[in-house]
Amino acid sequence: MDALVGGWKINSFVTFQTGRPLAVWENRNRLTDGRQRPNLSGHACSSPETSVQVVGNKFAEVRGEFFNSLNTVRFAAPGKAFGSGAFGIIGSQANSPRHGQFGVRLMF
Repeated sequence: MDALVGGWKINSFVTFQTGRPLAVWENRNRLTDGRQRPNLSGHACSSPETSVQVVGNKFAEVRGEFFNSLNTVRFAAPGKAFGSGAFGIIGSQANSPRHGQFGVRLMF
């Protein structure tokens, strides 16, 4: 029985991360040598694998890998040019949606 259903393994890896800092600048620069930053008004922050062994010299490995299985969205940076129509608008996703892959390896 152990040869048919034994030898299972489950592995995982987890990544914890925070957002990246943003640089905000004026859409219409009044300086000739670089980007001008707008003045801050108010508060800077708003509120609050699987293996199965077969009898004899045969070996079969069934594997499944899943990425972003909880479908956690990581947004791309918002528009940073103060005064433009796209300022503060997040228009895309920085990571990929959930996906996975399966594989089978037979060794004999």
